[in-house]
Amino acid sequence: MEQGVAVDDAIHDDDFDDCDALLDGRVGEGWQSFFSNSDVNVRRRVTQGSSLTEFRLDARVNFPVQLYFEMLTCLEYRKHHDKFTVEICKVQPGALDGTDTEAIYWRLRLPLLADRDYVYLRRITYEKATQTYRIVSLAASHSFRFRGQE
Repeated sequence: MEQGVAVDDAIHDDDFDDCDALLDGRVGEGWQSFFSNSDVNVRRRVTQGSSLTEFRLDARVNFPVQLYFEMLTCLEYRKHHDKFTVEICKVQPGALDGTDTEAIYWRLRLPLLADRDYVYLRRITYEKATQTYRIVSLAASHSFRFRGQE
């Protein structure tokens, strides 16, 4: 399959404002607790004007943060631990707009449903002083060209 992606935007510094607010203990408007225990807090909110839901995850891990980060972000590893992932890869070589934003294609085969294709943008920052990773992922506008199609 030959893929082409047209990405309308990149993830910019101000897209991390919500991450910073959560790290500072400011939750923001519309967030509801979805799941919580002593180590994990998951919040969700419905995006205004749509049926899309955003999720936020705060977690404490009892092993090196670098190991956890690699597990979350390694596309090759996703293929091994997620039995529904058919294909996942970077479709935009390099960074977009000089922001270190990556475009990622993810194809899932879910039980009782047709295959699902997603393209999303991902940008990661790391604060060395606090050993804090911030990951923002956003849906991307995209188009695909399959072999044999003009």
